Amino acid sequence: MKKIISYILALAVAFLSFSVAFASNETDARLYNIYGDDMLFQQNEKAVLSGTAEPGSEISCKVYGKGVLFAESKGLSDGEFEISFDAPSGGYDEYTIEMYQNGKLFDTLSGVVFGELWIAGGQSNMHIFLRFSKTGMEMTANNEYGSKNIRVLDMPLIPSYNGSEDKTPYEPQKDIEGANWFSTDCEKVYNITAVGYFFAQKLQKELNMPVGIICNYLGGSSILPWLSRKAIDSDSEVKKDIGKEYIKKSAWKDDNINSYSDMTALYNKKTAPLTKFHVAGMIWYQGESDCTWTYGRYSRAIDLLQRSLSEDFDYKNGKMPIIVSAFADNSLGGNNKLRFLSAELGEFVQKDYSSRSLVTISDVSLDYTAESQAVHPINKKPVGERMAIAAENLVYGKKITASCAPILKSTEIIGNEMVLTFENVGEGLVFDGKKINGFTICGKNGVYLPADAEIVSSDTVKISNSTIEKPVAAMYSQGLITTRSNLFSSRNGEKALPVSHTITDRDYVENVWQDFGWLDCDNSQIWRHQSYSFAGFFDVWKSENANASITPSAAFSGNSGLEIIASSGDFSVSPITDCNNTVENRTEKFTNWDSNWKNYSSISLKLKNNGNKDVTFDGIKISVSDKKFFMPVVEGTDSVSCVVPADGEWHTYSFDLNNLYLNGKKSIFSFTRKALSEVSDVSFCFNSESETVLCLDDISFSSYKYANSLLRIFGFDIVEFISNFINI
Repeated sequence: MKKIISYILALAVAFLSFSVAFASNETDARLYNIYGDDMLFQQNEKAVLSGTAEPGSEISCKVYGKGVLFAESKGLSDGEFEISFDAPSGGYDEYTIEMYQNGKLFDTLSGVVFGELWIAGGQSNMHIFLRFSKTGMEMTANNEYGSKNIRVLDMPLIPSYNGSEDKTPYEPQKDIEGANWFSTDCEKVYNITAVGYFFAQKLQKELNMPVGIICNYLGGSSILPWLSRKAIDSDSEVKKDIGKEYIKKSAWKDDNINSYSDMTALYNKKTAPLTKFHVAGMIWYQGESDCTWTYGRYSRAIDLLQRSLSEDFDYKNGKMPIIVSAFADNSLGGNNKLRFLSAELGEFVQKDYSSRSLVTISDVSLDYTAESQAVHPINKKPVGERMAIAAENLVYGKKITASCAPILKSTEIIGNEMVLTFENVGEGLVFDGKKINGFTICGKNGVYLPADAEIVSSDTVKISNSTIEKPVAAMYSQGLITTRSNLFSSRNGEKALPVSHTITDRDYVENVWQDFGWLDCDNSQIWRHQSYSFAGFFDVWKSENANASITPSAAFSGNSGLEIIASSGDFSVSPITDCNNTVENRTEKFTNWDSNWKNYSSISLKLKNNGNKDVTFDGIKISVSDKKFFMPVVEGTDSVSCVVPADGEWHTYSFDLNNLYLNGKKSIFSFTRKALSEVSDVSFCFNSESETVLCLDDISFSSYKYANSLLRIFGFDIVEFISNFINI
């Protein structure tokens, strides 16, 4: 009897073991991590679900919502499966998806919705989390969450591979460890892209439909890690651009790849697994890490990015829509590099308005925090909302005027004027303030000066500078201070998007006009970017033995002028050239103070004396060191000083920068332009016998005019060559 019982028990155990093993084989399937509860699929497309499963096993899914959808497939020979169904039209109804292997349930997705799915891509300004944004800080303080109708696929900034974030695979991956979906009505919303959130928030409201955001960004990343090897190998120009940075398979080492800069690193880990999804498009905010590239290289890279992702995400009938942002006003990468790249982005978008759009943000407040650093303005809501407006027009056919920034269409030179025509102007170009700021113009010497600008038709601006007789090129919103640029498209009778950063001729970019900020006397403070952690608005003028202030009543033109109230004796006013860096506890020169004056031949200004007695204008003191300064002579004279009559009228005074006194005395060692290559401070010095009120406005420069002669060899002007050589 005991033997029989033992035999029966043995059979039972064997049967149970067999049953468990069989059940295990039936349920070895699993979905990839990129799927989850509360996810969103693109409406009216194939909704694809994928994962791993025993080859040949029966895979099926049931979608419960408005009726029941059913689909089936088989496990593939490589141990994966893929199953799809026709996604319904978008709406707020939530669905449940049940996944089966060989008829046995192995996963359930609940709270699934269908709507519009977008990728939010780029580097730090897309990466900046909602909790670091201006609006997000208020939301966090008030324990305010987002909407249940905004769905997010979040993932680690650098996903793990083989157990380590420091390892990067050579091959594109199928899944992302740590990826998870959620709706934004929870505290997780604070740790996703601020720009992407505000984009989705506005789009969801305007479309009245759920919107999903895929968080595919990494602060500090170049565009190269986001490109696939297949794409790079298919484009000989981009591959040539990459040059020695191209990594062959034989040189690839999983533990020696930089996710921020090396080709394919982020595509393989982050983008490739997402290509099972259908998406409506991508918003892109990146380029700060690549702004030092030579002109054209970034355009070729981002063009390849769009073309290759269009193929990866199965855009059979065109290109994936891409909406890009220009950059905020800071000096990352050296003088003007970001503005140059912003102009290049406009040219990239212009080549295909059917799939591309550009939003500009030069008018957006440059608030920042120590945590976000000055390179990362925290006012992200306008950026995301402008991208949403662009999407409504580009993708959803709402025909919203001025949804893309105005971009230069054509340039014509007529005499001493340039005529610039723009497209995407909406109801027409407009500007705020009393005059248009931001245009500069140059002659054949390539030295730019501020241009007077006038809107002559809804899409056209005429610009000139009286000291440039034969202009050859122009720029708009370049230089180190671009926040004062104030030309816009218009919509519904109001300004819409700032005109794109513009360069009419890339052969003339060496001597960009650096907006001095103080010349037009319109602003008491201007934006200064000092470092990642220290920037802000700083006073423009200082005075000695006088009170100086920016007032509208002191204006000759523009918004304001500098009013100087002084008692008898010597007094002076000076543009401020340095500041106290409170973060590093030291005094430093402004990084956007232009110290190189050697390309200018004269400086002029307007003065009005509202006092009872004449005032002596002792001259302009141009310091180049603590012990050395120059004073230019009044044009047409041999003196550095002149008289401002007490007649209450405006007078123009011009000073010759080619004729300088050294430390207040005539000197044969004043080499003019070369001597003025390192200007550290400037003072306008006066003397009065009684109390007086002076108004100062509209300070301007004229560019250096090189010598011309009849002494030529093979058409080459020898005098001009010698003049250039001496004054380098």
